[in-house]
Amino acid sequence: MGDMLGEGAFRRVYAHAMDPELVVKVEAGARCFQNIIEWSVWQEATDNLRRWLAPCVAISPQGSVLFQRRCEPLRVSELPGRVPSILTDLKISNWGLFQGRPVCLDYGFIPLQTWRLVKESWP
Repeated sequence: MGDMLGEGAFRRVYAHAMDPELVVKVEAGARCFQNIIEWSVWQEATDNLRRWLAPCVAISPQGSVLFQRRCEPLRVSELPGRVPSILTDLKISNWGLFQGRPVCLDYGFIPLQTWRLVKESWP
């Protein structure tokens, strides 16, 4: 891994040592599963949601290491006026620029309030 770029409560983010276009997210503790959640969200996201997310590239078999496209820092003036409601951790450090557009860098925690029960018509 390369230089540490940042850290949160559950993960550390490093520059990829051999590919400057990637970052490596390493979980700091057991059972936090943020990499797995982030990978799953990316895999399941529609194109409309993916345009708001930093792209995930690969994940280790155990999920403790996630590879994501590296994004540029963004200024407050570049923050979007509206974001999808699923992106609830809205602090500037969670955002960057990817291919000139603002994207969420950290979406490994999806609060339960974003999930809701729907009425089903069983046969």
